[in-house]
Amino acid sequence: MASRETKLNEIRTDVISSYRMNIGKKKEIEVLFRAIRILKNKMSSFVYSELDNLFLALDDKSIMADILSQYKLFECSFVQSWELQSMYHDIVKLYTETLKRRKKNTFGKLRVQSGSKAEYFKRDTVNNKKGDLKSYSITMKETGVTKLVKYLGVFGIEETDSIESLQDKYPVVYDLMSYYKTVKPELYQRAVVFATKLRLKVVRSVYKMTFTTGSVEEEVPLDRCRQRIEFSQSYDIAEARSIFPE
Repeated sequence: MASRETKLNEIRTDVISSYRMNIGKKKEIEVLFRAIRILKNKMSSFVYSELDNLFLALDDKSIMADILSQYKLFECSFVQSWELQSMYHDIVKLYTETLKRRKKNTFGKLRVQSGSKAEYFKRDTVNNKKGDLKSYSITMKETGVTKLVKYLGVFGIEETDSIESLQDKYPVVYDLMSYYKTVKPELYQRAVVFATKLRLKVVRSVYKMTFTTGSVEEEVPLDRCRQRIEFSQSYDIAEARSIFPE
C-alpha cells in the first residue's frame, strides 16, 4: 500500500514540477477551467430551455441548424471560436441523443392489442399439472390511429395547426392526417391531445445536465491541459477571472 502511495506521489510531483508547468500557470489553468465550467453549464441551461424546439429539430434540419448556430450567444475571449462551437455542439448532441432514445421508446412503440395466445401443459410435470398455464403472450399491431398519434407527436402538430406544410415533404403523413381531420374530426382532435401529452412527457423526462469539469474536453489529463494552455493564446485570463473571481 505504501509503495502504491509513493508511486502516486511521484507521478503527481512529476506532473506539477514539469519544466512546462509552474505555480502561476497552474493557477491560471484552475481559474480558466472554473470559467469554462460555468460557461458549459450556461450552455446546458440554454439548450435545456430549448428542449421543445430541439424535439421538433429531430425531424427538421432547419430548426436544428438554427439551434446549432446559437453558440454565438456565448462568445468570449478566453476560448477560441471553434472550441466554443465544438463545446456547444457537443452539449446539443448530448441532449439530442437523450431525446432520440426517449422519443423512440415512446412513439416508436405505439401499438394496440390484436390478440393473445395462451399455451397450457399437456401432461403432468414435476412442478405443474396438466392444464396449468405454460405461457401467455399478447400480439400487438400498428393501426391508422396509432400512426396518426405518432406523426402528430413527432411533428408537434397542435389542434389549431395547419398540416399543409407536410404535403410536399411528407405526402403519406399528410394524407393520413388529412383523412382523419376531414372524415373523423373528433377522433383527430382526441389524437392531437394525446400526442401532445406524449410529446411533453418525453421532453419533460429529460433532466438538465450539470457539468462538474471545466475542461474544454471532458476530463482532459493535466499533461494535455498544460500543453493547451502553454501553446494556445486563445484565452483571456482577465476575463476568465471576471467570470469566476478567485
